[in-house]
Amino acid sequence: MARKSDESTIELAPSTTSASVSKRFNIVGVPMLNLFLATDVHSRIRFSSDLIALYKLRKEENGVSPRVSFGYDRGKRLIAVRLAASFGDPTAANVDMRGYASAAKFFNKTKLPREPRRYEFAGEQDGWLVFTAE
Repeated sequence: MARKSDESTIELAPSTTSASVSKRFNIVGVPMLNLFLATDVHSRIRFSSDLIALYKLRKEENGVSPRVSFGYDRGKRLIAVRLAASFGDPTAANVDMRGYASAAKFFNKTKLPREPRRYEFAGEQDGWLVFTAE
């Protein structure tokens, strides 16, 4: 509540509510999905089964599976993935029945080492799922 002082300034009365509320429980979220990517020596990127299910990357009834686009941040050693804007997107890759995407051009452009490495889910940004190297 505001009140007027002698000097024509407004002062705020102290709040009657307590600023510190004690926590009763310390709840920590438990991830129910195992989202990760893995790279290998054959210039492929492997999607986890939960990531395949989340993006519905299995072939549709018409025999066509959705395509994905890749992004990369070299300084932070992360790979980003999102569904392609359209099936005809020339920058997108197909994911086969085993969950692999052939990514030789991606490896060539990013200079990403062709080695077995796992990338764990770190978050989402602007429609991209972001994965950081272990």
